[in-house]
Amino acid sequence: MFKVAILVALSFFLCYKAFAHEKKDIECLIEAIYFEARSEPLIGQIAVATTILNRAGNNNFQKTICSVVQNKTKIRGSMGRYRCSYSYWCEVKKKTMAERPAVEQATLAANLSLQGLVAKGTDNVLYYHTLHRKPYWAYGQKYTTRIGNHLFYE
Repeated sequence: MFKVAILVALSFFLCYKAFAHEKKDIECLIEAIYFEARSEPLIGQIAVATTILNRAGNNNFQKTICSVVQNKTKIRGSMGRYRCSYSYWCEVKKKTMAERPAVEQATLAANLSLQGLVAKGTDNVLYYHTLHRKPYWAYGQKYTTRIGNHLFYE
């Protein structure tokens, strides 16, 4: 009943877009949502998940959820330093998902996203960042919306 109430309450902010993925990819999506957006409201977590799913479905990015979130490139001229598409992968990957309620919400956000729920304004997003940073790449992207503490771009 609680999940139904959430869906009804969020229906104003959501539209439908279906996805299907392997179990390993679902686990990667949950982990990415947890580390990238666990302090965000559910709708913000769904928006982050949508960004990952959109990348996995875009020819300019890797083909699976896991390869999207684990993508890293070597920084030219550095000795073994990498730049990650999703910062948690390089920064805190060895940490565990210890906050049980946050894991449950990340799981819910992943499942809702995979069932096709998409936050309005994020249908085609491929990028996002927190309000606290303005990465170099954001200047060349089309801004679409702000949800919670994240700005989203196409």
